[in-house]
Amino acid sequence: MDQQTLLTVMTVFVCISAIALLIQMGMLIGMYKAARGMQDSVQRLLPKIESLIDTSRQTVEDSRK
Repeated sequence: MDQQTLLTVMTVFVCISAIALLIQMGMLIGMYKAARGMQDSVQRLLPKIESLIDTSRQTVEDSRK
C-alpha cells in the first residue's frame, strides 16, 4: 500500500470518527436537557408528594390504633 492510499484511508476513518463524536455530543446534550426538564417537573410536584406522604402516614397510624 503506497503512502497516498494509506493517507486517504486514514483521513476517511478520522472523518468518520469525528462525525461519530459529534453525534454522541448531540445525544448527550439532548439527554442533559431531558434530565433538566424532568428535574423541574419533579420540583413542582414535590410539595404535593410530601403532603400525600404526611396524609398516608397519619392514615397508617390511625389504622394501627
